[in-house]
Amino acid sequence: MIPLKLATVVLFLSLGMGVFAWAAQSTGAQSPYRLYFPVSGRDSTSPTPTPSPSPTPGPPVTIDSPLELVSFRDLVAANGSRVYLGEVKNKGIERTGVSIRYGYFRGTTIVQSGGAVILPPSTSIAAGAKAPFQFYAPTEAWDRWELAIKPAFASRTTDDPLLSAVDVQVEEKWGAFYVKGEIRNVGSSAAKSVRVGVTGYDAEGQIVAVDYGLAASSDIPEGMGALFNVAVATGRPQDIVTYQLRLVSFRD
Repeated sequence: MIPLKLATVVLFLSLGMGVFAWAAQSTGAQSPYRLYFPVSGRDSTSPTPTPSPSPTPGPPVTIDSPLELVSFRDLVAANGSRVYLGEVKNKGIERTGVSIRYGYFRGTTIVQSGGAVILPPSTSIAAGAKAPFQFYAPTEAWDRWELAIKPAFASRTTDDPLLSAVDVQVEEKWGAFYVKGEIRNVGSSAAKSVRVGVTGYDAEGQIVAVDYGLAASSDIPEGMGALFNVAVATGRPQDIVTYQLRLVSFRD
């Protein structure tokens, strides 16, 4: 078990495609929309994934305002499958849902089509916040693909700045990267449908893994907390050097 002490935690503010570090001192929890944590014992010498080659031509990506694709990559996951990981940012002034549709083709034949969701699922992205998503390439042969990202219905469950993560620890076992700790509700009302998203980054700040989980209680009353434990298995969790938490809920 590797404890992460919040007194020395490093917060990162992601702006566009860049990542800037803020050194922060704290006696308790930090509560921006997204919390970044370093992983003790991992540094720039950690192995990084090798992205699998994309077919030519590259994918036509359609993304509608106010959404922005701030990161996107494909890589060979730990289980050998080809996975696509990305993050969508809401540049608008109100929360918004996200529709993500993709299609794979071989000539004039549709090989696979479907949709991806931002994580945690059934959430919207608050103004100025971002959320990860993932989907897998088909095992059948294909020669081109398309991706379309558009605003959609805005769920009441969204990024909650009044939720804090404390006593956060990580553990690696059975090929997964586990993040556990406590979510505290520092607001003046109950936080409902509480969920936790985890985005992992390698030593170069590139996204390498995503997943999500539930709190021990879906509702957290004012001034109380609930434990959480998220197993991050999608992508290449063995390459995670820093990770970010996305805490979501809705309030009456």
